[in-house]
Amino acid sequence: MKKGGGGFIVNIASLAAINAVRGAAYNASKFGLLGLSDAAMLDLRHDGIRIAAILPGSVQTGVLDSHARHARAPGCFSPTTWRGRSAISCAIPDRAIPSRLDLRPSHPPKK
Repeated sequence: MKKGGGGFIVNIASLAAINAVRGAAYNASKFGLLGLSDAAMLDLRHDGIRIAAILPGSVQTGVLDSHARHARAPGCFSPTTWRGRSAISCAIPDRAIPSRLDLRPSHPPKK
C-alpha cells in the first residue's frame, strides 16, 4: 500500500472492544483489534493509508448462540446487514479518517 500511494483498511471489531461482555477471550480479541487499528492508523496515515475500525453491536452469529439470553434478541443485527457496509467508511473524503465507527440498532427492544 505504501508503494501504491495509499489505501484503506477496514477492520470489523465489535462494541465488545469498548464494553466488556462475558467471554474474556472474545473481549480480549476485540480490544486487541481496536488497539491494533488505532496504533496502525497513527503509524500509517502519513503514508496515505487510512485505517478504520467498525464496531457493530450484537450480530446474530454462532458466537451469540452460546449465550442463550442473546440468541434470539430482537435488537441483534443480521449478518447480512454488514454486506458492503465497510463502503461507508471508504466514502469519507481523503482528508479525513473515520478511525472508529460505533454501530447500534436504531430500534432496540425497550428494557
